[in-house]
Amino acid sequence: TSVFVSHTLTVSSGNTVTIDPGLNLNLSAPSGTSISASGATINGSGTLVYYNASTAFPATATINSKYQMLPVTGNVSVTAQNFGSDVTCSDGGSGGSCIFNSGTLGIAGNLTAEDSGSGITIDMTANPTVNLTGNLSGIDNGGGTTLSMGSGTWTVSGHFDLSGFSTVNHNS
Repeated sequence: TSVFVSHTLTVSSGNTVTIDPGLNLNLSAPSGTSISASGATINGSGTLVYYNASTAFPATATINSKYQMLPVTGNVSVTAQNFGSDVTCSDGGSGGSCIFNSGTLGIAGNLTAEDSGSGITIDMTANPTVNLTGNLSGIDNGGGTTLSMGSGTWTVSGHFDLSGFSTVNHNS
């Protein structure tokens, strides 16, 4: 089951949105979708899905739900911040990149690139420091899955599995 927000999702400071299991909260416009959640928390075992937007996902919100990026008509920009669960970069059928900005990126879960046939890139060339408590993996279904690691420090507590990436770039 999915809920779609086609403009701005606003969550006031100090408030919490909980995404139930099996539910996707989709910020779904191909451009112009944003979230205003300074000081707010997004919890639950469901998934927050963020389509490409003209603004980076805000670093001032606490995201403890699963987080999926879909660069449908371009790229998704991700502010380096802490995520309390899995982070997935999926191509959504049209390719694109999930571009992580500089700073410190903490993921208390897995980081996965999922290609459904159009290609997807996890782009860390802004050189964030990456702290991943879960696994790094890629799923390549024919379109190509690329990991551009940048030159930041990576700490991965789980498996560092590059077998699902068609291309790996260490940009030091």
